[in-house]
Amino acid sequence: LKNEWKNPARRIDFYKFFDEALAERKGDIAKQTYKNHRSAIDKLKEFRTELAFADITPDFLESYRRWMKTKKINDINTIYSSMKILKTYLNIAIKKGIITSNPFNQVRVKEAKTDRIFLTIDELEILWQAYNDKNLNEFELRDLRHYLFMCFTGCRISDFRRLTSDSVV
Repeated sequence: LKNEWKNPARRIDFYKFFDEALAERKGDIAKQTYKNHRSAIDKLKEFRTELAFADITPDFLESYRRWMKTKKINDINTIYSSMKILKTYLNIAIKKGIITSNPFNQVRVKEAKTDRIFLTIDELEILWQAYNDKNLNEFELRDLRHYLFMCFTGCRISDFRRLTSDSVV
């Protein structure tokens, strides 16, 4: 009873807090970031349908990480991203005075380094020649045109998917 009196936030619903915090941030974060945060919390809800701040302990975080790895078959960087999003909202809760410490202070989440492989100039020239030769069917030609556009502009596929003809001048 004494602990509850000193720390009533222990019973606060984390998901309700998350929804409110995400709504507050909606205008400040990119649309895809918003979707990523929503997706991460949906995955957490799949793991635990109800979640109070008091439930989020280092042991809980470890069991959630293990669940993502074994049941969801997420790779290390997907797990890292999901945990990072959860950590972000726990830090927001600290700033708002809802909780006093972040259980991630006792948990280390790993991220794997990835090697990016870039096309060489020769490889790009081969693709450009294939595009100009017009020996491809209409679908292959369209896909290659889109791919070359992304190569020449540095546009990510997520950004490319949002493009419209009005976006390109």
